[in-house]
Amino acid sequence: MATQFIELEQGSPEWFEWRSNHKQASESPALLELAQVYPRTPLQLFEVKSGRVNSDDKTRFMEKYRHTGKTFEPIARDKISEQMGKDFKPVCVAGDDLYGASLDGFDGGVLLELKVPNKGALSDLWLQISNDTLPDHYMAQVQHQMLACEGSEVVFAAYDTNEDELVSTVVPRDELWIKRITDAWDIFWPLYKADVQPAPAKRDFVKLDDADMVALAKEYNRIKAKADEWGDKLDVVKKQVIACAGDRSIFVPGLLRLARFEQKGAVDYSKISALDDIDLDDYRKKPVVKRRIGEDNQS
Repeated sequence: MATQFIELEQGSPEWFEWRSNHKQASESPALLELAQVYPRTPLQLFEVKSGRVNSDDKTRFMEKYRHTGKTFEPIARDKISEQMGKDFKPVCVAGDDLYGASLDGFDGGVLLELKVPNKGALSDLWLQISNDTLPDHYMAQVQHQMLACEGSEVVFAAYDTNEDELVSTVVPRDELWIKRITDAWDIFWPLYKADVQPAPAKRDFVKLDDADMVALAKEYNRIKAKADEWGDKLDVVKKQVIACAGDRSIFVPGLLRLARFEQKGAVDYSKISALDDIDLDDYRKKPVVKRRIGEDNQS
């Protein structure tokens, strides 16, 4: 599919609706657990993108866009356009497999990503760009942008509002990054479309270390260890009882009863050719919330 260029005002209801139905460049850092702001993980992205949480994401975006984007991005865009002999214009793009991006600028196949760091030329980002490097969360974003519109490079620039200065670097397409991004979306997108939460990542876990919780955790681990020990012993005795019973249903008066019976096997849906063109996910019941408790060995 050829790249589609879509005229949408960033921050408009139509723009948010379009974002919800595409795999967006600004979301890839969260999928790769590189994001520096919320959402930071696949689970958090799912909660925001699916509307499960009433976050202030849209409000924060609009505040940032009003105070930074509408004020300084046009100035920075005009400045770098003049420097490069380009006519960069903001545009939304959609490519193959629903990959999308809201570009700060595009002209003649050249992509532009603009940042306006609070500390300007004194920021870490300014120094990194000066050294032709980018932090990973921005690298994920721009590589996704190139994926969405089949681009080969992105001009990444930062603008100092106080000094009216720009620093920029050219980021080439990197197929290893592209594969990381597509692999992550291949996992996330089917879950998102089926309205099933991704598993929590390490950054999703909330630390609880108050006295009551610590006491409960210790008690749980103590009892669990005992249960595991007796569970193993029970399995051994159970196998011995079944061996003694053979093919019979038996009982030991006042102590034990063993019933032998058969039940139908599970259906192997992969062998039903009539289902080849049917998406069984359409017939699934709503997801069920489950909890799994285990020992914490990642702290």
